[in-house]
Amino acid sequence: RTLDKARRLSAEIAARALPVTLELDGGVGLGNAAAAVRSGVTTLVAGSSVYGAADPVAAIGALRRAALEGSR
Repeated sequence: RTLDKARRLSAEIAARALPVTLELDGGVGLGNAAAAVRSGVTTLVAGSSVYGAADPVAAIGALRRAALEGSR
């Protein structure tokens, strides 16, 4: 449901040529980072998926790679 909202909002931002970014904060993880970017989200905020990981640096790298996959 959140990503549907993001898609609609992203389309409206583009249609109005607004100079804003769309941020998703909460529930961001490897399972949805690419889909979030595909839906138009430009900034991902990941707390527990990073700080709860055994290796936070590796978790950030994995999230970045997933986000990049979503942008292709």
